[in-house]
Amino acid sequence: MNNVVLKCQSLKKTYKKKNRKLVILKDINYEFKSGHVYAIVGKSGAGKTTLINILGLLKKQDSGKIFILNNDVSKINENKASEIRNKNIGFVFQSFYLDPLLTTEENIKLPMLLNNSLDKIKINERVKKLLKEVELEDRETHFPKELSGGEQQRVAIARALANNPDIILADEPTGSLDPENEENILNILKSLAKKGKCIIIVTHSKTVREYADIVLELKKGILEEVSRD
Repeated sequence: MNNVVLKCQSLKKTYKKKNRKLVILKDINYEFKSGHVYAIVGKSGAGKTTLINILGLLKKQDSGKIFILNNDVSKINENKASEIRNKNIGFVFQSFYLDPLLTTEENIKLPMLLNNSLDKIKINERVKKLLKEVELEDRETHFPKELSGGEQQRVAIARALANNPDIILADEPTGSLDPENEENILNILKSLAKKGKCIIIVTHSKTVREYADIVLELKKGILEEVSRD
């Protein structure tokens, strides 16, 4: 508990726009620890999604280093990045990105089928455990269109947890939910942190800020801890 699981050093990212450079990340240095919920806030266009995509190895930084579980992953190839994403990082987005042709159970299974270390029995046991954890035992055979927004997001969280990752990266996970469902999702994420997960949430929500253990603001390319108020 409280071990550093994700660390970034001097991360920089620049985009070209109409023949000029737009500095998105100027110099990001931070250590994210297990057992905490982090909220990353900032104005629209500040680079929050860019940052979380870089931390999740979905996008490349221009320079700087990223360490996951003390391993330097700054220059790994896409195959290795895909392997790390599958085993060590879970993603939750505002748009749930569930496969509409798969049931709840099948959507949760999907990441595990890519994990060669799990057999069919272990996969089925894991799915049942996750369904119970997100309180969807009675929805396992339902398709996404048969679920409410809050239920779909709980399926997405269960899917993110499929391979028992150390890190959960969530980009506006409650942005399309009503206040009651937002609190339900945040309670699940908070409980995961208490079990040792590192939860990093990009958000504009005041409620998320209140739930977070640590609030970080991305401003002018710099990430700094700020008050939760």
